Amino acid sequence: TPIALAAALFHWTWPSAGELFWLFLLGGFGTLAHLCLAEACKYTDVTTLMPLDYMRLVWTGLVGYLLFTEVPGSWTLIGGSVIFACGLYLVFYEKKTSNGE
Repeated sequence: TPIALAAALFHWTWPSAGELFWLFLLGGFGTLAHLCLAEACKYTDVTTLMPLDYMRLVWTGLVGYLLFTEVPGSWTLIGGSVIFACGLYLVFYEKKTSNGE
């Protein structure tokens, strides 16, 4: 924070009322997401739940493309595919080991 503050002092502009609304909304939904994840961890094994967290990659990519026309680069797609494949592998591995195989 201090390093960011030093850089921001030279370029800081106060957010407008509309921007503040979106910032508070973003903070509220972020907090709600963390509370939902913590609540979900009470009801299931974390090793089963966390691979589903990788769906954020898909949703973030879709929102970025649809709202901001941001097209991910090839390295982003390769990295996201590797992360998604590893998460999918863990789901099947955990299923296999929990069945006693």
